[in-house]
Amino acid sequence: MQFNHTIYTVQESEKFAKNIVGSNQKGVLFVYLLNDKDHLDFLYKIISAINFTKDDVLLMHCQENTNIHLIPYLKENEISSVVILGMDPIKLCINVESNMYNPFTINGIQFLIGDALSSIATQKELKKNLWIGLKELFGV
Repeated sequence: MQFNHTIYTVQESEKFAKNIVGSNQKGVLFVYLLNDKDHLDFLYKIISAINFTKDDVLLMHCQENTNIHLIPYLKENEISSVVILGMDPIKLCINVESNMYNPFTINGIQFLIGDALSSIATQKELKKNLWIGLKELFGV
């Protein structure tokens, strides 16, 4: 019998913790592409629009080809909400088929998946979709 599956190697939380900044006052994690570092001001505007500060959240940047086992990190750090921007959830060991910008919950953790910051920053429709999803996720 032969299986046709892709096997990913993953980083443990200690190895990717250096990619994370913030104080996690509210249990919220934003995951974004390392290539989108030029759009951090835009991300901070998004965070401010949902009534959070930089100290309220954690920001984690990843390379597009990175594979990370995110769920243990979320549990260890009492993360209740995760916004993934530009990353394939499978690369974060989150096996879901979710519509973009529609919040969903797995094991008590809320998720929202959106396009890369670079795309959202330049496309009005994506900004609108993100805002609608964030309002639903955070009740703003």
